[in-house]
This record gives sequence, structure tokens and C-alpha cells, in this order.
Amino acid sequence: MIDGIPILLCNFIVILLLTDIRNFSELLLSFDRITFVIKYILLTLASTVSVSIFWSFISPIETNKVINFIRKKKNLDEIGVRSTTWDEFFNDGSEFKAIAIYKNGKEITKGFLKNWNLDPQDDKEILLEREEVFEEHPECFETIEKNYYNASKDILIKEYNLDKLYSKLDENN
Repeated sequence: MIDGIPILLCNFIVILLLTDIRNFSELLLSFDRITFVIKYILLTLASTVSVSIFWSFISPIETNKVINFIRKKKNLDEIGVRSTTWDEFFNDGSEFKAIAIYKNGKEITKGFLKNWNLDPQDDKEILLEREEVFEEHPECFETIEKNYYNASKDILIKEYNLDKLYSKLDENN
């Protein structure tokens, strides 16, 4: 229901501007005429396209926020705001990321994320540093925050929750 409110408002504004209809009772009476119904259907289609184009120009991220708001109200899962899963995983606003990378089920590297490539045309590249922190404090890297998995390449990237590490560092200082 809430999805169509901007379209209905757009329709009503156009009707107020272009016809002699001034209230809802006159609008309801107008639906008795088949020509008005056809014009209203065409107006609704035009309004739908106009509102969709308007939302798409605002920004895909803003559009996804609106879509997620509506999905949340309907008790549906939210969709990601980024264009790719890779982008969603690495650009979530986290200042530091501790990750481990697995290929074919075997750990190949781990460390703190320093830099990464987000160009979808290029191979994915990641620069990690400070692997020794994982060795010195393995108990701090038990809770996984989220996973990225590429099924075609059998690559799993685990991002660890850093709360235990931060607590331990605070105790030592």
C-alpha cells in the first residue's frame, strides 16, 4: 500500500491541475465514465514511470534505502546497497578488518586489510599486514563477523570480530 502513495499523489496533483475535479467525491463520480478510467490508467502508467525514473536518478543507494525500508515494514530481508557482493563485503564502513582467506578449504593467508581492488573488470587483489597479531593472540580471532564466498573459485574470506582484541589491548594499556 505504501509503495503506491507517491504515484497516487502525483496522479491527484495532475488531476487537480488539468481537470475541474476538486475533491475526492468528484473524483469517485468520474470513475463512472469509461473515458476517464482509461485516461486515469494511462496517467497511472505515466506516473509510475516518472516516479521510478525520479527515484533512480536520486541515487541507487538512496533507492535501495527506500526499498529496504519498505521490505523491512513487510518483514522481508533487506537487499544490499552495493553493486557487487565484493563491494558490499569490503566497503561496509569498518575502519579495520581482520580477515583470513581460504581456498579449497585450506587457509592461505590472514591479516589486517590494508588495501583492496574493487574494479569488477580486474582480478581481485588484497593487501594484508600484521599477520603476527593472529599468531600472538589467536583467542581474539574466534568470532566471525561475516563471510564472503566465491563458489566458482572456492574462495572463502572470513572477517573476524575485533571486540576481544580491542578489549585485550585496552587491558594492556
